[in-house]
Amino acid sequence: MGYSKDELIGKSHTLIRHPDMPHIAFQEMWNRLSSGKRWSGHIKNLHKDGSHSWVLADIIAKYDEKGNITGYIASRRSPGANLLEMKKQYKKFKDYELKHRQSA
Repeated sequence: MGYSKDELIGKSHTLIRHPDMPHIAFQEMWNRLSSGKRWSGHIKNLHKDGSHSWVLADIIAKYDEKGNITGYIASRRSPGANLLEMKKQYKKFKDYELKHRQSA
């Protein structure tokens, strides 16, 4: 992705969020994770040079001994066969968000 470890460690994941990603995708992800549920989905990442790549991410919450969420564990792999369909769905979400942001 072109970033050094120092550029990423301790930074928000939004640093690599591609602007094409609909906000609702991340809203749904955080809703699931904060309620203790696993989240799996496609993510379009932005590279430092402006290019991008898609990953299929699987994220779970990490807990302390009292059951409090202390962080998250994510694994990433190459996108599955349904990536094309997900791209279409994300585009619909993003178009909707842009249309309603302009009219607000």
